[in-house]
Amino acid sequence: MAQSVNLDGPLVRMEGVVPTQELLYPVPRTMVAMAFTATPGPPVSTAPSIQPASIGDHWFEIIHVLPRRLDLGNILTTITRTIDIYNASLTEPHDLEQFINNAGAGTSILDLPPLPYTIAPQESLLLTLEVTSEGAPTIDTTLDFDTDESYLLSIPITGTRIVMLPFEPEAPMVERLLFLTDALEAKDGTEQRVSLRLAPRQEFDLTLMREDGVERQRVDFLMFDWSSRVFGLPIWIEPSFVTANITAGQTSVSVDDTTLADFRADGLAIIYESETKFDALEIDSVGPTTINFKTPISNNYSVGDGIRVMPLRTAIISQSVREKKWAVNLAQFTMTMRVLDNDVDLSSTSGWPTYNSKVLLSDANAIDTTLDGEIERRVEVFDSGTGKFSQDSTWDRARHGSAKTFLTRTRASLWSVRRLLHALRGQQVSFYLPTFTKDVSLAVVYTSGGVSMTIFNVGYTKYARQRTPKVDVRIVLKSGVSYTRTITASAEVDTNTEQITLSSSIAATFTPDQVERIEFLEKVRIDGDTVVIEHRSANGEAKIGFPVKGTLE
Repeated sequence: MAQSVNLDGPLVRMEGVVPTQELLYPVPRTMVAMAFTATPGPPVSTAPSIQPASIGDHWFEIIHVLPRRLDLGNILTTITRTIDIYNASLTEPHDLEQFINNAGAGTSILDLPPLPYTIAPQESLLLTLEVTSEGAPTIDTTLDFDTDESYLLSIPITGTRIVMLPFEPEAPMVERLLFLTDALEAKDGTEQRVSLRLAPRQEFDLTLMREDGVERQRVDFLMFDWSSRVFGLPIWIEPSFVTANITAGQTSVSVDDTTLADFRADGLAIIYESETKFDALEIDSVGPTTINFKTPISNNYSVGDGIRVMPLRTAIISQSVREKKWAVNLAQFTMTMRVLDNDVDLSSTSGWPTYNSKVLLSDANAIDTTLDGEIERRVEVFDSGTGKFSQDSTWDRARHGSAKTFLTRTRASLWSVRRLLHALRGQQVSFYLPTFTKDVSLAVVYTSGGVSMTIFNVGYTKYARQRTPKVDVRIVLKSGVSYTRTITASAEVDTNTEQITLSSSIAATFTPDQVERIEFLEKVRIDGDTVVIEHRSANGEAKIGFPVKGTLE
C-alpha cells in the first residue's frame, strides 16, 4: 500500500541507531579464534568448554570511577558534579593515594579527604567537583586518581568558560530567526518543503552607547581579549521582575511571571541589577512565578530596585565589532551575536484562527506606506537570437507574492507570534492570508439563504475558473461581520455582471453599500527562511515582517 507523506511536517532523521541484536557482553578473543581456526576432528570433543564473559568479569575486583567522562559544555557560573570512586573488590580494601588535577585553576574537589585514603570493599568515596568560571578558557584534559593498583583512574573533562556581556543595549534591538528549508519545486510549480532544523537559529544586533571613560573601557578591553570566544547574553526582551527580596544563599526567586519567556530547566538565567552586580545561575526548575537554581545566589537584591530575571543564552560575535566615536565623550559599539543554544522548539498555533485546517492570519496587516507584491509565473523563452522568438510556461496559473507584518504591543501578543513563527518553520508550513483588498465587487443585493451571488464582470469566469488561490473568499461587512465561503462555480450573466456559486448559503441579507470588501484567502508560505523581529521595548512592542509567496497546491 502506498504511504502518504505530510510535506508540511518536519523532517525526522534517525541518527545513531544501534542494532537491537548486538551482543550484551564482549566475546573473548580466544573464543573467536577457536570459532574460525577449528580443525576437523571427531564429533565428540573432550576439550574444556569456554564460558562467555559475564558482567562480573568486568566489574568485580577492580576500582571504578564514575562518571566515565565529564562534558561540562559552556561554563558561565559555578558548576558542581559528583564523582564516585567505587572499590568493587569483594574482600580487599584499596587506597586512593593521589589526585592529579590537570584542569588547573578554577577546578577543584571540595571534600577531598587527607590522602592516602582507604576505601573498604564494596564501598564508595563520593567527591564533589567544583568548576568555576575563573580559569583557562578551554578545558580539554583529564582528572586522574592514583590508587594502590597498577592502573590510573582517569576522567576525561571538557568545557568552555564563557564571560558575561552585561551591557544593556539600546532600542530598537533587531532579532533574526534563521530557519532552514529544502524547497523542491516541480515543473508545474507545486512544491515539497522539508524543514532541516528542529528549531531556528537566533541572532541579535546590539548597539551599545558608552560614555567615554570607564564605561567605554569595559567594553573595549572585553572585546580585545574575548571577541572570538563565547559570551553569556541576557535576553533583554524577556524580563521577569522580582516580587520579593533576595538574600544571598537562596536557591530560588519569586517573580511576576515566567510564562512569556523562554526559561529552560538545566538552562541559564541571570538576576540583574546593573552591569557590575548580577548573578548568572543554572536553572533547576521553573514554575509560573518561581525559578529554582542549582547553586546558591551570591548577592542580596531588593524588590524595590526593579530587579530583573532573564533567560541567559550562550552566544558568539559572528562579525567584527563596529566602533564609532564622537568628538565629545561618547562611543558606540555595534555587534551581531549568534546564539549557540537556541535548540528548543516553541511551536504552537494556539489562539490563532484556522481555515481548512490551516492557520488563517486574518488580523490586520500593518502597512507603513504601501503593501508591495508581485504576480509571478515561470516563463521559458525560445529565442535563437536571429529569427522569431516565443515563450511558454509549464505553470497553468500565476502565483501572488505579498507580505505580512505584525505590530505587537504586549508581551503576550509577542510571545504568541514567536510561537507561531516556530510552528511555520520558515518556508515549510503553508497558511492562509487574506489579500485585504477588494478582489471582486457585489453588484446586486444578496438575499439571505441564497447560494448565488452576483458580482461585477471582471473576468473571474473567463480567467480564474475556480482555481486556487482565487477560490476561497471572505465577505467583510462594514459592521465588522465576515463570512468565509468557497466558490464552487461561476458563469457570465452579461457584459456587466457574472454570477458565482458559494459552497453554502449565508444567513444574512446585505446590499453592495454594506460590503466593505470581498477578498480572497490565499494559501501562502513565508518566502525565505529569515524572519526579522524589531524589538522596540522590553514590554512586547515589536514589529515582525516577512514576505509571503502563494503555493500552487
